[in-house]
Amino acid sequence: PDLLFDLVGRFVSSGKLDILDLGCGTGLAGARVHPFARTLTGVDLSSNMLKIARQRQIYDDLICGELVEFLGTRPKSFDMAIATDVFIYIGDLSRVFHGVRGALRDGGLFGFSVEASEEKDFVLRSTCRYAHSVTYLRKLAESHQFYVEAIESMVIRQQDGSDVVGYLAVLRSSLGCVC
Repeated sequence: PDLLFDLVGRFVSSGKLDILDLGCGTGLAGARVHPFARTLTGVDLSSNMLKIARQRQIYDDLICGELVEFLGTRPKSFDMAIATDVFIYIGDLSRVFHGVRGALRDGGLFGFSVEASEEKDFVLRSTCRYAHSVTYLRKLAESHQFYVEAIESMVIRQQDGSDVVGYLAVLRSSLGCVC
């Protein structure tokens, strides 16, 4: 969450944003972006995780549900959507990108992390986590009318004492054009 916050922060011009935390879990990422928020909404599948997030007292709304389904219920409602360590559980991200694009206002930011793959668009690893290629992310951005502000390769976490390399991305919803 800290690395994504630092990257997203480069592109935030206001501190009064309606922010959506996708797969919010216990609220680690939400706590980082809270200073930018006018409102902060979190969505997660786990009611147990949401109980912990609720204790942080930073969210205006916490929803227990599947993120793609939720995205369809809030058209043009957010200025920013973030997702840290969520897309490792989703292979094909096209429905997610479509939903986020619909939920963001024009010019809204979409910041997220993925594990890095150089093989295919996405691949399921022996860890039972998905990794995504930068080519795939750029293709999804273009087809869903996002402008790529940044995609940076870096170590996103440690697992079993080893570095896990991933991409941090910040996309901006374009103003009705394919950029």
